[in-house]
Amino acid sequence: MKLDSIVLTHHADEVVQWNKAAGKLPEHPDYIQIMQQFLLVLEEADETAHAFEQEDQVEVLDGVCDVFVVASYALHLAAGATLSSWFETEEFTNFTDVECVAELKRLRKTWVDASSSSDKPSVNMITALSLVALRSALRLSETLDGDFIGALKAVNENNASKFPTSPDIVDKTVDLYEEQKVEVNAVETFYNGKPCYVIKRASDGKIMKPYGFVSVDLKPYVSATTV
Repeated sequence: MKLDSIVLTHHADEVVQWNKAAGKLPEHPDYIQIMQQFLLVLEEADETAHAFEQEDQVEVLDGVCDVFVVASYALHLAAGATLSSWFETEEFTNFTDVECVAELKRLRKTWVDASSSSDKPSVNMITALSLVALRSALRLSETLDGDFIGALKAVNENNASKFPTSPDIVDKTVDLYEEQKVEVNAVETFYNGKPCYVIKRASDGKIMKPYGFVSVDLKPYVSATTV
């Protein structure tokens, strides 16, 4: 199924807004921040390729969604804007699923080779590799027997549920982590214009799951014949 760039841009914008609400969107990203985000792209690309080799269709779908999320944000940090042109996949139109996975696997070697040279990889290179990851994942999603857009929407909504809107849930979350000897702080924020809270671990600012959080299940978005 041909993907709609307008729909994809909407979901990419939601990723950016999520990071903004979480307090993770720097006004002027530096090289370290951009590189660290790209390392997440490599991690998700590797996991997607592994899931494909294991013939786990649910994990492949989960992987392409995760690549979309982390690569969209990496591109936002590196390029400074969300552009619908990111989602144009013409050069991958005729790629098979195996070829898409090969592209995802090749990213790690390209990065390692570039990092071992005397000059550190440039932001332009990170942008280019993030685009390869994004477009390979999008083309791979088109080869799957499943509902990628539905799954992506579910992933974004699940991430949004990490921002509780109820003070009662915040209190229960703080109490829950207190029982685990983990100090957390509840910070007021806004997501898509609506007030909410983000729960952060005091030691390092990691976003913590709120009380009652349920992880997304992508099985309903994969054809029953392929699960």
